[in-house]
Amino acid sequence: MRIVLTVFTTVLIGILLTLLARAGSHRLGLVAAPRQDRWHEKPTAILGGVAIYFCFLMGFLIFARGVSGVYPILIAGTVLFLTGLVDDLVTIRPYTKLVVQLVAASGVVFFGLHLPWVDYKWINDLLTIF
Repeated sequence: MRIVLTVFTTVLIGILLTLLARAGSHRLGLVAAPRQDRWHEKPTAILGGVAIYFCFLMGFLIFARGVSGVYPILIAGTVLFLTGLVDDLVTIRPYTKLVVQLVAASGVVFFGLHLPWVDYKWINDLLTIF
C-alpha cells in the first residue's frame, strides 16, 4: 500500500509542477520556437525538465532518503538534469549529451546498480547503461 501511495503522490506532484513550469515558461518567454527539425508546431515551454527533476527530488526526499543504494541514481539524475537545463538555455551538441548520459549511466553501474535481467553480470551492466 505504501508503494501505491508513493507513486500516486509523486505523480500528483509531477503534474502540479509540470503545469506550474509550463505556465512560468510561457510567462517568462522561455519557450522553444517551432523549427523544421522539431515536431512541435507552436512555441513549447522549455522548463518541463525542471518540473520532472524537482518531482524526482521531492519523491526521493519524502520517500527514499533512507533507502540504501539510491544515491548513485540521485547523482546521475542530477547530472542529467543539469545537462538538459544547460541544453535548454544554450544548445549542446548531441554527441556531448550522449557522452554525459553514458557517463551518468556508467556511474550508476560502477556503484553496483544494474538490471538483473540475465545470468551474466556484464550483459546486465550493458543493458543498464544502454
